[in-house]
Amino acid sequence: MKNILLTIILFTGILYSSAQNITGVVTTNVNVRWEPSTSSGIIKVFDKGKEVVILETKGKWSFIKDPINNKKGWVSSKFLQTNIGYIIQNANVRNNPGGKILKQINKGKKVIVLKEKGKWAFIKDVSNNKKGWVHKSLLSFNKVYKANLSSSSSSSSSSSSSSSSSSSTVSNINSNTSSISIIESRMKKMGLHEKWKQFYKNMPPRFIISNINTFINTVESYMGVPYKFGGNSRSGTDCSGLVFIGLKSVGYNGSRLNAESVAKLGRFIGKKSSLQRGDLVFFKTSSRLVSHVGVYIGNGKFIHAPSSGGKVSTANVDDPYYFGDRFLFGVRLTKD
Repeated sequence: MKNILLTIILFTGILYSSAQNITGVVTTNVNVRWEPSTSSGIIKVFDKGKEVVILETKGKWSFIKDPINNKKGWVSSKFLQTNIGYIIQNANVRNNPGGKILKQINKGKKVIVLKEKGKWAFIKDVSNNKKGWVHKSLLSFNKVYKANLSSSSSSSSSSSSSSSSSSSTVSNINSNTSSISIIESRMKKMGLHEKWKQFYKNMPPRFIISNINTFINTVESYMGVPYKFGGNSRSGTDCSGLVFIGLKSVGYNGSRLNAESVAKLGRFIGKKSSLQRGDLVFFKTSSRLVSHVGVYIGNGKFIHAPSSGGKVSTANVDDPYYFGDRFLFGVRLTKD
């Protein structure tokens, strides 16, 4: 373990070669730019906790790569930390080395090692910034371990009951098991599996659209309408308000829904390639599990009401600078 810990490198402005593949974590929402300068254009925004590969540093800037889609760009080095570890089994977090137990941290949690003292490490939980001491024997800095987390945890007796419970809940709600499997895998990679399980509780009956053309035409008629938080009229609408308008045009008579509630009305679609005209598409754009929704119109395009300052318009589900890596799933409201 000592040898492993010695390989942890803190950011000090050293130039790293791409062959080293240093792994870092983003410590706050950060702009990714074309060039190492604040005057350079923004490619996209990486969320706090995002894991990246550091290819090079130049002064106070780092050239990074998203390991999921290989997109590259420059970020300020002060927003990166490289001493990342993973909890290899449920561990007690203490106020001091060998001291009072503050909480338990679950197997698989990603943490940042802030300092060491003998056989103990002072860590920060990436997901909530809580800190404490854990024994070094409960830490791994091996990315292979991270990649195998889901398979090892599902095979262990301690997690098999919760795993089967989750699968049972899903199968009772949705017979489209292949899509559910794809979505659950995506949620695990995004660190959203617990939120996903909570999301599935108390699912309502499906709402079936009989005339998908009316639904789409209604939504399309709102192109150019300005964004208004909580709105659902021609004077202004937000993303779920736009979908609500479309649903009302085809007979939905329930109350106004947010994006998360809308997502529970239909059959889940896991692959972008399986999306059909009229499907709803959902994205994670904030701390909530489901925070944005649009209506798929074919050829990779969807209609949505973007955030403050925008207007109802079309976007691409594979947009490499924003929506591409925030896609969660699709929902189909037509009959199977």
